[in-house]
Amino acid sequence: MNPTSGSSPSQPVMARSIYQRSWTLRFCRWLFTRRVLGRLLCVALTLATLVVLFYVEEKVRGRWAWNRYRQTLEKQGLSVDIKTVMPPALAPEVNFARSPALKSVYDNVSQQKRPLDREYEKFQARLDEPQKLAATLGYAYAPGMSGSWRKSAWPDPYKMLGEPKKGAKVEPPSSPEKAAELVLDIYRRTTGPLLDELQVEAQKRRHSNFDINYDTDEPFSLLLPYLAHTKGLGQQSATRAAAELYLKQPEAAFRDTLFCLYMSETMKDDPIFISFLVFVALREIGINVAWYGLGTRQWNASQLAQLQTRFEAVDVVARARQALNAERILGQRGIEGFARQYPHKVNFSTLGGSLDGEPYSVENILLEKCLSYLYPKGWFYFESINYQRLFVNHLLQSSLAGQTRLDLKASDAAAEEMSEELKGQPIASIFKHRFLSSMLLPGLGKVYSRAANNQMANTMAATACALERFRIDHGQYPPQLADLTPKYLKQTPMDLLSGEPLKYKVDSEGAYVMYSVGRNGVDDGGNVVFNTSGGVNQEEGDWVWKFPAGR
Repeated sequence: MNPTSGSSPSQPVMARSIYQRSWTLRFCRWLFTRRVLGRLLCVALTLATLVVLFYVEEKVRGRWAWNRYRQTLEKQGLSVDIKTVMPPALAPEVNFARSPALKSVYDNVSQQKRPLDREYEKFQARLDEPQKLAATLGYAYAPGMSGSWRKSAWPDPYKMLGEPKKGAKVEPPSSPEKAAELVLDIYRRTTGPLLDELQVEAQKRRHSNFDINYDTDEPFSLLLPYLAHTKGLGQQSATRAAAELYLKQPEAAFRDTLFCLYMSETMKDDPIFISFLVFVALREIGINVAWYGLGTRQWNASQLAQLQTRFEAVDVVARARQALNAERILGQRGIEGFARQYPHKVNFSTLGGSLDGEPYSVENILLEKCLSYLYPKGWFYFESINYQRLFVNHLLQSSLAGQTRLDLKASDAAAEEMSEELKGQPIASIFKHRFLSSMLLPGLGKVYSRAANNQMANTMAATACALERFRIDHGQYPPQLADLTPKYLKQTPMDLLSGEPLKYKVDSEGAYVMYSVGRNGVDDGGNVVFNTSGGVNQEEGDWVWKFPAGR
C-alpha cells in the first residue's frame, strides 16, 4: 500500500478545539488584541471629543447669538432684567397690603410660606363666612352680583341671593326690598366689618405691594393667593353696593363702589399677567354698579365727579401692554431658571404632557429622560431668542397703545401667525427651539381685544358721569357729546375701535344710547348681539351703554 495515499482507517481523527468551534470566542480573541483595542480606543476618544466639541460649540454659539439679540432688544427699550418690572418698594404706612387686617396674607405671600400658616387659614375662613351663612339659610352660594350694563338689565335682589341648595326648602323673601335687606344682613353678620375696616385703610394707603421676590428660578410657581382675595373683596363690596342702591342708600353704595374700583387699582404695579385679568374683572364689576346708580339717578354731582375721575384715569390698553411686557420678562427669567436647574431638578418630563402627544408609556418616559440628558444646554439660548422674537413681533408690536385707534384685526392676525408658528408635535418643537415658547405664549393673543373692550367700558362710564352732571345742571342731556367740553369733559370721547367720536343718540323721552362700534369695527346702529346662552356676543354687534328710563 502506498503510504501517501491517505490515512489508515484505524487512525483517530483530531477533534476541533473550543476556539475553532465558537465564533464568539474567536471574535473576542481578535477583539482583545492590543492592535484592535488601540484602534477602538482611538475611535472612542475621537467620538467623545466630537461630542464634547459639539456641546461646547452649541453653548458658545447660543450664548453669542443670545447676547447679540439681547442687545437688539435693549436698543428698542425692551430690557430682559427682572428688576425693571419689580414693583417699587413702599413704606408700610402707605402700603395697603400691610393693612392690619391683611397681615396674615402679607406675611404668607411675601415670605412664600409653604404650607400657608394657621393665621392665613383663619383669614380665608373669614372670607368664606358669607358662603357658610348663606348655606345655613338654605342657599347654594354667597350673595353675588346680578344685572349687567351690557344687557341693560337691572340687578335683581332675588338673583343676588341665588338658587336654594339642592333639596333645601327656602321661603323666598316677601319682596325685592326684603331680599336686598337679606343680602346686606348676610354681609353685616360676616365680612361687612372687614370691608368697612379696609375701606378706611384704603383712604390712607393709596398703593399696594406684597413685596414678592420675582427674581427666582421658578417665577410661575410663586404663591399668589392675594389675587383671589382682591377679586373676592371687590365682588363682595360691589354686591353690597347693588343691594344698597336698591334700598336707596346711595352714600353707603358710593363707598362700596369706590372700594371695588380701588381694589382694581391695587393691581396696577403687579408684573404677573393674571393680575391684569383681575384688574379687568374688577373694573367691569365696578362699572356695573356705577351704571345702576346712574340709571336710578342716585349719584349726586360730587359723587359723579369722583367716579368720572376714576374712570378717566385708566388706560387699559397701556396697562395690557405693560402686563405683557412684564410677562415677557418673567418668562425669560423662567427659561433661565429652567436651564439652571436642568436636567436634574427639572426636565422635559416635569413640564407636563407627553412629547409625542400620546398618553404616557414606559417608552415615552424613557424617551423624555434620554432627551433631557442629551439636550445641549446651549439650545436654551435659542429657546430664549425664539421666545423673545415671538413675543415682541406678535404681541408687543401688534399694540397701538396711546394712539386714537386700536386695530384689532392686525392684532388678531399677528396672534394667529404666532399660533401657526408654534403648531406641531412637542418633540419637533424641541429641535426647532420653540418648546418653551409653545408652553408660555398660547392664550395671550386675545389680550388687546379684552383690553379694548374694558377701555371702552371705562370711557363710556366716564362719559355717562359727565352726561349726568350736565343733566343736573341743565335739566336735560346734551344733543351731542361735543357739548360736554370743556366744562364736563376735556375732550370729546373717542371710540378706540373706529378712531371716531363715540356714537350718541338722545330719544324723545329724554333717555340716551351711547356705543362703540365694537370688535367688528362696523356701526350696527347700537344693536347688541346675544349668543345662544343669553350672554352678550362680544365679537359681533356694538358695545352699547343704554340709559334706562327708570326702575
